[in-house]
Amino acid sequence: MAMNRLLYLETVDSTNHFLKTHLADFTHGTSVRTGFQTAGRGLAQNSWESDAGKNLLMSTLIFSQIPAAEQFKVNMLYVRGIYKALSQISGIKIKWSNDVYYHDQKLGGILIEHGIEGEHIKYSVCGIGLNINQTEFSNRLPNPISLKQITGLEQDVVHWAQQIHKNILHSFETHEKESFEDLKSVYLKSLYRFNENHLFKDNSSIFQAKIVDINSFGMLVLETNTQEIKTFGFKEDTFL
Repeated sequence: MAMNRLLYLETVDSTNHFLKTHLADFTHGTSVRTGFQTAGRGLAQNSWESDAGKNLLMSTLIFSQIPAAEQFKVNMLYVRGIYKALSQISGIKIKWSNDVYYHDQKLGGILIEHGIEGEHIKYSVCGIGLNINQTEFSNRLPNPISLKQITGLEQDVVHWAQQIHKNILHSFETHEKESFEDLKSVYLKSLYRFNENHLFKDNSSIFQAKIVDINSFGMLVLETNTQEIKTFGFKEDTFL
């Protein structure tokens, strides 16, 4: 079926940008992956570094008609597919709000971009950069790791692309039957450091807290060791 297409481009500026500029050419569920991005991006305009041909760089086009006010639902659905595909590897977690972690090391990054029309999401472009076979990383990256380093074995990038693509589509197929609370319960189980006491930093202090929830806007809800509840949006707090 057309909606299950998984396309490959040897080189592209970024897979997210490619899909956003070719919306009319593709149907729901189309994924595009590449061997090398000349302008790969993470959140907040951060760059994404990857050796050519060694990693998974892939974006998926989603037409969901999810209300714009519930856009974090797209994040949870997308993450669920990725988490399911990687579930055979013990120690995989999702670090709020956009990283894939193996224990305390970064295995990948997620970038989700929406087009809003009226009160609904017209489209979502969901991208992942996943370290597959790269073993040497820039000193600017604080804690990277790859599947090859985890397993000790060379990995098949195409296999991982197919598995993640399949599980993402399956995750979105059922979303109309699932409430936000249903999705959140699964998301929280995959969340890095959920319900664990750790140090966090905000604009004014360092404090000890645990992640206890995600609200309807996708904001992180923390409970400090003095039972104070703190709510944070993206980049408003830092894990230590």
